[in-house]
Amino acid sequence: MNPSTRFFTSICTAIILFTGLSMSANAFPVLRIMHSDLPGGFIDIADTDADGLVEFSGSIGGFMMAMNVGISYPALGTLDRPKMDLFSMEVTSSAQFGGFADSITVMLTDSGFLGDSLSSVQYPFVTAIGGTTDGLVEAQAYLDNSNALFGMGTAVSSFNSADLALGYGAFGGSDSTTIATDDLYSLTLVATITHTGANQVTSMDFLIALIEPSTIALFGVGLAGLAFVRRQRKLS
Repeated sequence: MNPSTRFFTSICTAIILFTGLSMSANAFPVLRIMHSDLPGGFIDIADTDADGLVEFSGSIGGFMMAMNVGISYPALGTLDRPKMDLFSMEVTSSAQFGGFADSITVMLTDSGFLGDSLSSVQYPFVTAIGGTTDGLVEAQAYLDNSNALFGMGTAVSSFNSADLALGYGAFGGSDSTTIATDDLYSLTLVATITHTGANQVTSMDFLIALIEPSTIALFGVGLAGLAFVRRQRKLS
């Protein structure tokens, strides 16, 4: 093999290896629960079976969490068209809850999504949230071009249930923006639930996706409508 051929073969091999490493850089989702009563302030729940699903149920501080579920690739979306869903059902402040405000934060993150650093394309990311609460829900979505888990390099959206109120504790809304991505990037969803008394309940669903805004807007309206119906049934 002459030197030119050997050099060309080496370059091709390096490109193939690099591409293979990039394509396999997905780390699978991680769910994080943050509260001052936890050692170190948080616990992480990893997707140990690599199916794109992570969940947590249990009591932390004055909160009882019936179900927290994070969904990402490969259960939802693809590496080049990501979708992530963070769902918390019946987060309840216990009867021993003191007469003061306390908060618990739930985060979902995943990395290795495929972008394009060489073009000037702005990718359309859309977020939607809906649910019911007796307290307050504050939620943020982030994209991080360093591809770090829980990275917060670029803010995608921010929601506050008080600003999205639909009546009877129900809330819902959606937002969209366009962002330039690197070849690999991560996404992170953050939701903080604040209660001020015993037996308050919050349920919410928070989604980010790289799809058409009209589609996700309809999804957000559907979530809010479902939450409103559930609250109406509870009151009746």
